[in-house]
Amino acid sequence: MKSLIASFFAILVLLTPSTTTAQQKTNVETVSAELVRVLHIRDMSKLAGFVHPTKGVRFSPYEFVESSHRVMTANQVRSTDNTAYVWGNYDGNGDPIRLTFDAYYRQFVYDRDYIRAPRITRNGVVGKGNTTNNIREFYPRSVWMEYHYPAPSQRNNWNSLWLVFEQLDGKWYLVGVVHGEWTI
Repeated sequence: MKSLIASFFAILVLLTPSTTTAQQKTNVETVSAELVRVLHIRDMSKLAGFVHPTKGVRFSPYEFVESSHRVMTANQVRSTDNTAYVWGNYDGNGDPIRLTFDAYYRQFVYDRDYIRAPRITRNGVVGKGNTTNNIREFYPRSVWMEYHYPAPSQRNNWNSLWLVFEQLDGKWYLVGVVHGEWTI
């Protein structure tokens, strides 16, 4: 009898993740689609509503995410502060990326019309160049959506935007905004 009960619980455990995964997929895709609409219209108040309440949101200018990349709270995202911050370092020359949030947003968040991205993937990495994408390692408990613009033929200027989400109390929150592009 103990063996039968143990087998039942083992089967239950094996079946549970697939159900959860299907629910997560639907929910995170819906949340991400709404977030891209918010990014498109540049509604910072609505964007702030997506930000993780305890972790904030990390902005990474390239697909190699680092702990030194700027993290902002919901209040900071909502703010109209014109302070220039360091967001990371430019590819190629290594100079600090020192920009206001508005300038960073235009260059490294919504630099393409991602609401019309020709390719959208869940937990995928379509945009690939010579920079390592470490989203999976940096955010091991996350689900992310990639919005990708491929490079035109004979050119290398692809662009991707990865929106990284983690769940808290059954709700998906934004923990990372990762920009990707062809780098030197």
